[in-house]
Amino acid sequence: MKERLRLVAVCSVLTGLIFLQEPGLVVTDTKLDLTVDPVGWLSAALHLWEPQGWLGQVQNQAYGYLFPMGPFFALGDGLGIPDWVVQRLWASLLMSVAVVGVTKLAQRLGIGTPNSRLAAGVLFALSPRFLTTLGPISAETLPMALAPWIVLPLVTGTMRGRERAAAARSGLAVLACGAVNAAATVAVLPLAALYLLTRERGRLRLRFLLAWSAAVVAACVWWAVPLVLLGAVSPPFLDWIESARVTTLPTSLVETVRGTSHWVAFSAGESGPFWRGGWLLVTSPVVVLDTLLIASLGIFGLTRRDLPERRWLVLSMLVGLVAVTFGHVGPLAAPWAAWAQELLDGPLAPFRNIHKFDPMLRLPLALASAHALPLLVRVLRRIDAPALPALAGSLAALVLFGAASPLLTGVLAPRGAFSEVPGYWKDTANWLETRGDGSAIVVPGSSFGTFYWGDPRDEPLQPLAGTPWTVRDAVPLAPAGTIRLLDEIDRRLARGQGGEGLSALLRRAGLRYVVVRNDLDYARADVARPVLVHQALTSSPGVRRAVGFGGVVGGGSRPGLRVDAGLDLPYRAVEIFEVAGAAPRVSAATLASAVVMSGGPESIGALADAGNIPGGPIVLTGDLPETWPETWSGRGPPMNIRTDGYRRREVDFGRVNDNASAALTVSEPLRLNNPARDYLPFSDAFSTVARPLGGNVTASSSLSDAGTAGGTRPERQAGAAIDGDFTTSWSSSEQGGAVGQWLQVSSSTLVRASSAQLVLRRDAFGSFPTLLSVSTDSGTADVAVADPDAVVSLPLPVVGTRSLRVAVKETSDGGSGFAFVVSELSFAAPRLQRSLVVPPSDQSADQIILTAERGRDACVEVGRRALCAEALE
Repeated sequence: MKERLRLVAVCSVLTGLIFLQEPGLVVTDTKLDLTVDPVGWLSAALHLWEPQGWLGQVQNQAYGYLFPMGPFFALGDGLGIPDWVVQRLWASLLMSVAVVGVTKLAQRLGIGTPNSRLAAGVLFALSPRFLTTLGPISAETLPMALAPWIVLPLVTGTMRGRERAAAARSGLAVLACGAVNAAATVAVLPLAALYLLTRERGRLRLRFLLAWSAAVVAACVWWAVPLVLLGAVSPPFLDWIESARVTTLPTSLVETVRGTSHWVAFSAGESGPFWRGGWLLVTSPVVVLDTLLIASLGIFGLTRRDLPERRWLVLSMLVGLVAVTFGHVGPLAAPWAAWAQELLDGPLAPFRNIHKFDPMLRLPLALASAHALPLLVRVLRRIDAPALPALAGSLAALVLFGAASPLLTGVLAPRGAFSEVPGYWKDTANWLETRGDGSAIVVPGSSFGTFYWGDPRDEPLQPLAGTPWTVRDAVPLAPAGTIRLLDEIDRRLARGQGGEGLSALLRRAGLRYVVVRNDLDYARADVARPVLVHQALTSSPGVRRAVGFGGVVGGGSRPGLRVDAGLDLPYRAVEIFEVAGAAPRVSAATLASAVVMSGGPESIGALADAGNIPGGPIVLTGDLPETWPETWSGRGPPMNIRTDGYRRREVDFGRVNDNASAALTVSEPLRLNNPARDYLPFSDAFSTVARPLGGNVTASSSLSDAGTAGGTRPERQAGAAIDGDFTTSWSSSEQGGAVGQWLQVSSSTLVRASSAQLVLRRDAFGSFPTLLSVSTDSGTADVAVADPDAVVSLPLPVVGTRSLRVAVKETSDGGSGFAFVVSELSFAAPRLQRSLVVPPSDQSADQIILTAERGRDACVEVGRRALCAEALE
């Protein structure tokens, strides 16, 4: 009875602390739908295909909410319990289940004393892994909380020889893990499997293994079958999310042992970290020390030979340690790390977030600590020092308080809590539904929903809309071609570039309504400014403002506004623009009216801007089937349009805007270690490639490289230094200092000149060089730079040279600046150009090189064919 009362008391205290996290406010946790419309979400989760969101999408593991998380929130909603209370009850339930589960498992295994078992349960529930994910993504915490309950029936069953009942109860615990994140559920199963494998060999072990395996299959089949179907029909979204290079970066030995291997906890933007609790656990030196001491307590317990079930616990700990550190590259990395990275970006991509195996370490460490604590108490009692027990108790309390600091300081919940979704978003959804005759696009695109009123992360229309809609977010579950189209629309809006091109993109995509979310915090979200979005839409023919909802936002009325040269103008919170002539969702056209176009779907905008948009449907060459007819109604082949839109480039999948590099050559290496280089609807055979004419220009780095902090700037590529345009310039990447950065020009002919002229430019955060290293075919010489405003003369050898490299040796700020910027380099050689080579769209045509003027698209007619190119960056 006393043990139960202590359990109730501890769980009550933890529940009280949970309710102190942002009281009265809804926090982001897994899905916005769970608090706005849980019943509607569960109804939609019954279908693999969801026809409304993203103009129709294959849902990613939505069925995982069918049990138990979805019904829990639906029950709370049906009982009229406030949304924020339901969230806190859910988090409290997970924490209590974890505490009770570890306590009972330790008791059943005969580990520790009643007090130390309860302490082990608390340490498990307050572990860094548990606290990191409980607030922002509790669906990932659920399997960890249930891990001891999966093992517990097997312990009882092996003691009593009742394999079927034990396997069934363990299977129920697996069932309760849900499948919101199937990898997280799978990651806790090895704990039970290893427990059975460490039993004494014989028929009993075999019977338990067979019975438990059958129970697990039965518990998982409800989500395993849809998961297989999802993998068969879904776009390759695993190629477009974080790579193994990102997920394994924090999985060092120390971080893994103390439980801070989740890479998101290390992420923070200009407005601070989103996972505030996880950030505190990885950045506070005191907390780091406290969590290491707690982990050391468990390790000490594992070293004790008198630890019950030591073989199982040590084996689980070691397997978990190897699993989590599997792909880590860095100090003390395993010799197979590079090979592991390839696997995690390839066949093992579903387990790329390898930190999900952390419970395999955390449960053994917690159970071992239950054994270690009484040993330490006995040692302290033997020491003849009256003050020592009190001192040790105080130290233990401080360590526990430090480890629990995210909970005690109220930062367990992620940033951006809100009271509710504003009513004007419901009005927006209702207005679209009453019209009911078209699809909508929400702009500007943003990785996550970061609004002035809160950070729901999900789009508010997601649980509210009754008509088709789409938005460019972090990872749309849409085909690659659709994402490219959304990117092009968003790129034009971010530049304020309206016109016929934007109208054509919207019309041909069947987007009749454009929902402008002016309440999006564009500064924190790093997205297009509302003034530019409005400029683009109002200057596009056939696009008009239809209605607005909500109060006025912007215009200097919000607190903490950064003055931005008057560009922050007041608008209604949400405005809807209507597009005239939008294509219907389904239509029919004669085969003879179709036009074949090389390029990507984004090329339609450039084609329309050039005035060459055809009236009929457009078919991309990459989408042509092998059985495409050679003759069309007796009139010969259709009009063939060639564009340079489907360029060979590299995309930073972590960004929504400014995410693509400049056009690459055929052999130019990629800089990001991602599973895919771009959103590719078809093969590289259809790609347009860059080809230097008259020579080549290379650099150590540039702001046009994908992955550049703050987004790519194609106009800052290496070739911009010699394009004769002083409005462009080459800039080295801002990642790293300017010292050692270099720019090299290689000519196909021998250059005989006395000198080359270099014009430098100083950026806001860039370094200005005081000493340059100039290398030619004849050797290397240093050139001092005395005046930042002067044109620097670079000596060239009398015999001539085919190459010239300029590198920074010293800077005026001692190398603290980020970038080295060259506005223009006059090298006496044929001016180098970076033209685009457009692949042929049929076997008989030759390749065509087209160089578009800066800022203007170019189109030429080739017989009955039209070739259009977007303006070069």
